[in-house]
Amino acid sequence: MRRFAFMLALLLALGLSTSVLVAWAGALVDRSAWPDTPLTGEPVGSRTEMRGWLVEAGRDRTLSWQTFDALDLWDEPPDLDTPTNLPAWSVGHDLADQPGPFAPARQRTFDEAWEVSAGWPMRCVRAVRTAGPTEYALPGEFVRGGFAAMAVDWPAATGAVEGADQIRFDPWPVGPFAAIVPLRPMPVGLFVNTLVFALAWSILLLPLCALRPLRRRRRRKRGRCVRCGHDRDGLPEGAPCTECGHDPAARSTVLELLAARAPALGAALALVLVAGASAVLLTHRWMAVDPLPPLHRAAAAGDAPQIERVLAGGAAIHQALGERAGVPKFLDHSTPLHWAAARGHAAAVNALLDAGADPAMQSFGYPPMVVALFHRHEPVVEAMLPHLGRFDTPSGLETAFCHASDAMRARLLAHFEWEDWRLQNAACSAIMGCDPACVEQLVAGGLDHVGDHQRNLLRHAVSTDRLAWEAPYRRDLGSTAHVLGLGLRGTETAAIHAFDEAMLSGCLPAFDAMLEAYPMRRYRVEICSPRDLAAAAVGGGEPMVRRLVELGASTNVGGRDVGNALWYAAMQAEPDAVAVLLDAGVDPTHEADGRTVRRWLLETAEQAAGDPDANRWAASITGHDGFGRLVEMLEAAEAAWHARERSERDAPDPGDP
Repeated sequence: MRRFAFMLALLLALGLSTSVLVAWAGALVDRSAWPDTPLTGEPVGSRTEMRGWLVEAGRDRTLSWQTFDALDLWDEPPDLDTPTNLPAWSVGHDLADQPGPFAPARQRTFDEAWEVSAGWPMRCVRAVRTAGPTEYALPGEFVRGGFAAMAVDWPAATGAVEGADQIRFDPWPVGPFAAIVPLRPMPVGLFVNTLVFALAWSILLLPLCALRPLRRRRRRKRGRCVRCGHDRDGLPEGAPCTECGHDPAARSTVLELLAARAPALGAALALVLVAGASAVLLTHRWMAVDPLPPLHRAAAAGDAPQIERVLAGGAAIHQALGERAGVPKFLDHSTPLHWAAARGHAAAVNALLDAGADPAMQSFGYPPMVVALFHRHEPVVEAMLPHLGRFDTPSGLETAFCHASDAMRARLLAHFEWEDWRLQNAACSAIMGCDPACVEQLVAGGLDHVGDHQRNLLRHAVSTDRLAWEAPYRRDLGSTAHVLGLGLRGTETAAIHAFDEAMLSGCLPAFDAMLEAYPMRRYRVEICSPRDLAAAAVGGGEPMVRRLVELGASTNVGGRDVGNALWYAAMQAEPDAVAVLLDAGVDPTHEADGRTVRRWLLETAEQAAGDPDANRWAASITGHDGFGRLVEMLEAAEAAWHARERSERDAPDPGDP
C-alpha cells in the first residue's frame, strides 16, 4: 500500500509538472502572450467602453487576454454613464475616471495592462503585465505573477544549403520580443489539468505494468521463486520459498501491478524529463533582455551614489546603450541621462548633470529633457533648465509642450528663444490635443500667424472639430472658432481648404465659424455639387443639409447623365443620409441614364446575384444591412412625389370662374 501511495504521488507530481510545462510552452510560442505583437489567428473577444477607458478581453489559441487602455481621440466614445471599475492589478486602478477622449492631453492617463492565462485543457497559471515607461523598463519590472522571457518563434528558413535543395533552419529560434510567462496558479484549472495529465501519464506507463507478470512467468519456467528469484530445487510443489516465504500459488493484485518497480522508474524518468524541459524553457528568462551597462542601470534605478562610483571607475558619461536584446531598437543611442530622466529620478539626473551630462543630447530625435517632459517629470525638467542657455532649445520640445502644466509652459516660453516654426508646431499639437488654453499661452508667447501648409493651425482646428463632430460623438469642441477668435487667420489658400473640409465633412460648428470669418466664401455653398451635398449629409446629417439649403445650395442639381445628391448618398449605402436629403426636398424621381436611383439599386442587386464581379459597387451596396430599407424608403418617396405632382396638376386654376 505504501508503494502504491508513492506511485500515486509520483503521477500527481508528473501531472502537475506537465500542466505547468504546457502552459509555459504555450506562453512562449503563442503570440498572444507578446504584448507588442498581433494576436494569432482570429481571436474571439469583446470590447467595452467605460468612462474614459477602453477594455478589451478575449480568447486566443492558447491564452486568454485582457487589456485596459485610456481612451484617446481616435477611439470609440465611452459610455459616460458607466463607472470605471479597473482591477487592482491595473496601473490606473486608483486613478480618477478619465475625462474622455476629448480631454486635454495633460489630463489623460495612458494606462495599459495585459492579463494572460495559459494552460490546456484549462487555463491554470496567469500573470499580469502592466504599462509604464515600457521603453525604459528594467527586465520584468512591469510583470506581476510571472516574468518576461524570450519568446520562442516557429522555425524560419534562413537560407539554402549550398549545392542542395534543402533549407537550413535555426535550431532554436527565438522572437525579438519578450513574452509573459505566467506563474500565479489558478487553483481550479491547475487541479483539473493535474488530474488530466496524471491520467494521461498513467495510460502511457500502463504497458510497463506488464513487465512484472512477464518476469514472474520467466522465473517460474526456470524453477525459481517468482518474487526473489531464489532456486526452488528440492522444494515440494506448492511449498513457500525458503528465502522470502512467498507462496507460489499467490497472484499479483492490481495495486501490486500498478506499484511495481518498472512503472515507478518510468514515471520518475518522465518527471525528470519534464522538469528538464521546464528548465530549458526557463533559460529563456535570461535570454529575454541583455543586462544594461552599469551606468545605465544605476541611472534607471535612480542610484546616485552608484552613478558616482561607476563614473569614478572610468565610465563614459555619454555612453550609448548599444544594441540589446529585448530593448527597442530606437534606444540604441540612449544615454544614462535619458534613462534617469524618463523614470523621473531627480537625484540621479542631478548627479549626471554635475558630472557633465548634456541635457540637449539627442537619442532617436529626443533629448533627455523632452523625454522627461513627455513622461511629466517636471522636477527633472526644472533641474535641467539651468544647464541650457536661451538659444539651446532642445529638439522636439514643441511636441511635448502641451503635456506640461501651465506654470511649466510659462517657464519654458520665458527660458528659451522660440522660432516661429516651433511655436506653430506646438500650437498644432495643442489643438489636436484639445487644449485651447495652451494655444492662448503660445499666442501670448509670440505666436501671431498660422504658418505654412503643413503647420496650418486653422486646418488643424477644423480637423479636430470634424473628429469630434462625427457620429456618434456630435460634440462641439469649438477649436475653429477659438483659433479664429485669437486672430490666427490663414492664407487665402488655407482658408479655402479649411472651409471646404468643414463643409464636406458635415461639421456644422466649424462651418459656421468659417462662414462668419469668411462670408465671401458663401458662393462656394451656392455652387456645391451633388457629390458635395451628399458628403455633407453623410458627415453632418440633417442639420448640415438644412444649413446648406438655407444658404442657397440646390438640392436637385444634376443632369441627364449625372445623378443628384440622392444618387451619391445611395451609392455609399447610407440610408440615414438618404432620409435627410429626402426631407430636404431632393427629387427621388431624378433620372440619370434613363433610370431613377431606386431602379439602379434594383438592377445592381440583380446583376450581383448573377455575376458578383460584374459591378464594383455591387458587393458594398447590396451586401449592406440597410439595402432593403434604402429601397423601401426610395419607393415610398417616389410614390409621394408623384402623388404631389398629380395633385398640383389637377388643382383648379385660381383664375378660373
